Amino acid sequence: MKPVFCTDVTDNKHSTAIHGEEFIFASISDDVRREVNATMEEAAKPLKQAELPLLLRILRFAGLCFAMAMGVTMFDGGFQVIRLLLCLAGLAVYIGLTLYAGKRKEALVKKMGAEPMMDAMEKVTHRVMEELEIPADAVVADVICFRYKEKEGKREAVLSAGGVRYVNVEVYCYKNDTHLFLADMERVYAIPLQGLRTITAVHEPITLARWNKPYGPREYGVEQTARGTVPTDVHYILEFTAGGEDYGIYFPVYELEAIKQLTGLDEGE
Repeated sequence: MKPVFCTDVTDNKHSTAIHGEEFIFASISDDVRREVNATMEEAAKPLKQAELPLLLRILRFAGLCFAMAMGVTMFDGGFQVIRLLLCLAGLAVYIGLTLYAGKRKEALVKKMGAEPMMDAMEKVTHRVMEELEIPADAVVADVICFRYKEKEGKREAVLSAGGVRYVNVEVYCYKNDTHLFLADMERVYAIPLQGLRTITAVHEPITLARWNKPYGPREYGVEQTARGTVPTDVHYILEFTAGGEDYGIYFPVYELEAIKQLTGLDEGE
């Protein structure tokens, strides 16, 4: 079964091919993509004021490099205590300036508010929905994306560049008489309703990268960690067949009811 929105890196760890491209029904134009990027870049410009001055950025990088150099050579020859102290000093510089940069950004965001970015996001979302003809009553739901390797007949999710295995991404879900549509901010995927087969529960602990919902995770029966990640003990797969091949769309436990209503299927049906 091919997991839609996921990437097989078994034979090529650099692969970026995402399963499900054959179901793409519509995509935004290059003009709209440029418009969206320009809008978001313009909204983010004020945040650049929070960046550390160039001299401090250089000092922070130098502190990290110095700490690493002292750490690597700490046990080579004498002066081990001195090298340890120098390593700690370099780390202190790096950590201190990193915390300072965070405080600068926090203060600026507090001063200007989140409105510019929120307004920009609302604007580009409306523009993309208009371009892709996504209905206003579409259900916003998370699907799970991951990179994986096939090993001894088993599928194993691997760490991505962000240090996570499972990323939950928001999509707009709606349907007509023949297809279930899932749209992100660039394209629409059309899944034939006649190929839908079942919703399967996977009782396996996974940790999602973030929380996307407007309400707290406890209201959905899950907990969020201090790092903002969301561990769950179960997730689900919407299984379907198309062109003689089996596919599956992975989604979190808190989307079960939404998927059941969209598809008319029950768990295990």
